[in-house]
Amino acid sequence: MDTLQRRAEALLQARSEQPAPSSSPDAVVPLLNALRLHQIELEVQNEDLRRALAELERSRERWFDLYETAPVGYCSVSDTGLVLQANRRAAELLGWSDDGLVKQRFARFIVDQDVSLYYSLRRRLLATGAAPPCEVRLSGGGEGGVWVQLTATLVQEPEQGQSLRIVLTDISERRRLAAALQAQQLAEQASLAKTAFLARMSHELRTPLHAILGFSSLLLTDDELPLASGPHEAVSLIQDAGMHLLALVDDLLDVSRIESGAMRVTLGPVDALAVLRDAVLGMATRPAYPQRIGVTALPDGETRAMVRADPTRLRQVVLNLLSNALKYSAAPNRVTAQLTRIGERWRISIVDSGIGMSAAQLADLFQPFNRLGREVSGIDGAGIGLFITRELVQAMGGQLHVRSQPGVGTEVQVDLMADEAGAPGGDPRQVDEAGHRSG
Repeated sequence: MDTLQRRAEALLQARSEQPAPSSSPDAVVPLLNALRLHQIELEVQNEDLRRALAELERSRERWFDLYETAPVGYCSVSDTGLVLQANRRAAELLGWSDDGLVKQRFARFIVDQDVSLYYSLRRRLLATGAAPPCEVRLSGGGEGGVWVQLTATLVQEPEQGQSLRIVLTDISERRRLAAALQAQQLAEQASLAKTAFLARMSHELRTPLHAILGFSSLLLTDDELPLASGPHEAVSLIQDAGMHLLALVDDLLDVSRIESGAMRVTLGPVDALAVLRDAVLGMATRPAYPQRIGVTALPDGETRAMVRADPTRLRQVVLNLLSNALKYSAAPNRVTAQLTRIGERWRISIVDSGIGMSAAQLADLFQPFNRLGREVSGIDGAGIGLFITRELVQAMGGQLHVRSQPGVGTEVQVDLMADEAGAPGGDPRQVDEAGHRSG
């Protein structure tokens, strides 16, 4: 006895239906019972069919929702290339309305430069039943098109014959990132090539410069070859120009080291006050800056300002900041260098009352070779000094800050970690350009 018959008999008993009356002919009773049982079986089958249809409708609705709201585009294309069906995302990517897509030629939505890729995939798919995905631009995706990965499979429809089921995945962002990465790689390669060129040229230029400076110094100091005042002045100009050019070459070499990551510093305890004094004495040898630097020594009770730094690089930082302050602060304005203890750091402040800088100029201050519009000012410079200075300060674990106002002046602050190995003690003093203390 099959399952359907058992269910029907159970329902028959549950309804408490009486069998056919005994007055009926013997041959009719079994037939009536069989008819009742068959009727119930039909009712059961009909109920099962209604449930199956309802579940099928719910499944169709779920499938339709998934199909319509999928994040990728789905469409069916006939073997002649006409769109048979498309979901909402496909219509968006193709730039067409859902209903209007049907019977449209699919290839018309692909930009002319890429349509051959689609035709090649289609021919291979129809010939072999399989083809790898391709990447094409859809003309309906806005200006420049939208990049998609086109994946297709071949199916056999009962009434329509062969058709292509196409999946369209938006890869515009991936292509944009890939292009940006490629551009970055090209820029890095160009930067490396520039850095290598700067390093090679800097080394090549230093050799003849040392010869020029050596022979000009010999002409100026050799008592056996006394020069008249005119030639002496000319040789002095040669030496000054050579020194300026050598400083520029050294700066270019530092830029190449920084950009290639080859810049090295050796950190240790350094007396920032002693570095300031040496820098002031160094600036005093330049006739263009007579008696224009004042150095505030130390707060009460301290004789040294021990910081953790590279002594050579710290001196380079201070000299560059003093030189910039003097260059952009016309005489007789003075430049002040101050040492201040800020928590666990020492701050070196270089203050001038020069031409100052605007907010826009401050935003571009540390761009190499950018002189912030001062190219026609008549002031020497290549626009790389502050870039090198900031990199050196950061390499020593410090920070560099700049505050400035047009027509008021500029203050540059260099914060370096204090080195507690330095011995405290002493008194505040003033150090003038000749290195004499006052106070």
